Amino acid sequence: MAMKIKLTPPVSYLIGLWKHCRTREGIGIVGSESMRTTFLSRAMAVGIADASKVKWETSTVFFFHSAYRTFFDEVLAAQTERFCHANDYAAAFLAGIFDGNGGVQEGKVYLEKWDKNDEIILLRLNFKTTKAGGKLWIGPADVFLKFIKNWTDVERPRIRKAETTRGEWMKKRTARKTIEKKSEKPEIKETSEKEKIEDKDVFKKEKTDTKKE
Repeated sequence: MAMKIKLTPPVSYLIGLWKHCRTREGIGIVGSESMRTTFLSRAMAVGIADASKVKWETSTVFFFHSAYRTFFDEVLAAQTERFCHANDYAAAFLAGIFDGNGGVQEGKVYLEKWDKNDEIILLRLNFKTTKAGGKLWIGPADVFLKFIKNWTDVERPRIRKAETTRGEWMKKRTARKTIEKKSEKPEIKETSEKEKIEDKDVFKKEKTDTKKE
């Protein structure tokens, strides 16, 4: 009797994480320690992986399960239909993709690896996508992160938001004013030769008048 496998949100997450990070053999992923740990722990939680049969190699973790491997391929063959509705299945699947190759930069969400099916799913879920800098940017970022927050689990560094253009302009303006203030000097009026002679004559006259008194 063939093994009956049912698609669930936890399995959807595993398929999403596996999709762009899969190993050449078995069911496994290539990625960071956090990614590998998350994948294995979730696979064991749903009963797919047997800890005694898991193989660890440099940057990879995988195991063999022919029935689930076939099932994963079948789900991906129909992914645009299976994950086109705003439910836990789609949220878990996109969370897996995001945990595998996504990130947040300057408050914006992106994927480093994607295909046309990912774009179709995102658009059907009313997310906007833009390609720039070799990445697929997803918006609105806050709405997307809220959608997947119950399923995402991989730790990743977040790039700090850059200062706004106005903030940089204000800094430059303040620095310029400081420099101008330091360079300001009281105006010293140069006395002409004529004025010097006139001053001497006045001084002599005042001195003479004083003696007469």
